Amino acid sequence: MRSMYYHRKLSKEEKKPKCSMCELNSTYYCNMNDQYFCEIHVVGHDDNEN
Repeated sequence: MRSMYYHRKLSKEEKKPKCSMCELNSTYYCNMNDQYFCEIHVVGHDDNEN
């Protein structure tokens, strides 16, 4: 899956800001967009992803 190269799962020790698309705590950081996403929104948030 191509998107895994751009998304890093946050460790238990890292601060988890709110998802960029909803109010849930994020679990992934997208280094392509410099934004945080929850498990629901991590895939498909960017039109460049396949």
